[in-house]
Parts: sequence; C-alpha cells; structure tokens
Amino acid sequence: MQYYPRKKGDYCICQESRLTENAPCSKDKIMMDPINETVLESIRGLIKCGKRFEKRLEKKKDVSGARAEKRLKEIADLQSAVRKCQADLFQNSERLMDGIVDKKTYQANRERLNAEKDKLEQRIKALEAEKDKADIADDPETMELLDAVNKYDGAKELDNEMALAFVEKVLIYSAERVEIRWIFSDKLINAVMKK
Repeated sequence: MQYYPRKKGDYCICQESRLTENAPCSKDKIMMDPINETVLESIRGLIKCGKRFEKRLEKKKDVSGARAEKRLKEIADLQSAVRKCQADLFQNSERLMDGIVDKKTYQANRERLNAEKDKLEQRIKALEAEKDKADIADDPETMELLDAVNKYDGAKELDNEMALAFVEKVLIYSAERVEIRWIFSDKLINAVMKK
C-alpha cells in the first residue's frame, strides 16, 4: 500500500486488493490512525537519536580538525613507507640476481619486508576507516538529516512535509506490521541510531 499521512478517521485502501481477486493484502481497508501514530513514533525516535548524534558530532568537531590533519599526515607517511618496502623488495630481488646476496638471505629479507608492508597497509586501512567515520560529520546527507531533526523536534502531529523530510516510503502489510524506509542511507541511519 502507498502511504500518505491523512487526517483522523481516514482509511488506507489497498490498491492491490481492488485490482486483483487474489491480492496479497490481508485487508482492503486499514484505519490510518494507527499507521500515522506508528510513523510519527518512529520519526520521534529518529529525532531523539538524531539529537544525541548531533551532540556526539559537536564533541568530535572540537578536536577532529587537528586529529584529521594528523591522521592524513600519518596516512601519507605510511603510504610512503609502503612504497619504500616495495622498492626494497625489488632491490632485494636485484641483489639476488646480481649474486650480492645468497638465496637464504634473500628469502629472509623478502619475508621481513612483506610482513612490514602488510603491517603498514593494515594500519593505513584502520586510519582510513577512522577518517571515513569522521567525514560523516561533513557529509551533506548528515547535514540534511540534522536540519530535519532540528526543524521537527517537538512536533505533535505528523504532516506530509514532516513525513517527506524523513520517510522514503512506508510499506503497510497490516495495521500491526508496518515497515518504514528512510530517505537517508542505511550507513547514516545506523550511525545515528548507535548509542
């Protein structure tokens, strides 16, 4: 069923049941009041979590500028170290072919350099993951969500504008089973809902 917030006493009529005899819908009419209430409560929950999320972001922003710069420098330094390991691996092979080192020394150097390179690459991945987490604060989608949270904080009733600010669609299976799909990415919703 398609969902549009309606006034009290309205029904949501399943278009599928009207068009086909064997419709997947359990009812052809569902009172909108419980649906509206479910959607409103879900939006209120998202707003409440959004306010907490905004406070967490503000705390992070106070120190994140210096950290981000430091993190970027560390990533660049680690990438430089990885390139050096790759050059050393190549040089180690050249030295073996030129007869400067024996096979045993070559293998020991190769293992040491590969282990060092792997360790550096893992550290780079960890720092980039931290950077991605920090970048969510500056993401336009995050700003859009926080704007909607601040605009509708304390709303008493659900209206179409409010629903459109948060909800992509509402799938209504029955009056008791409603699925809300947000307009925001799952990554952002999960970050906001995290306590």
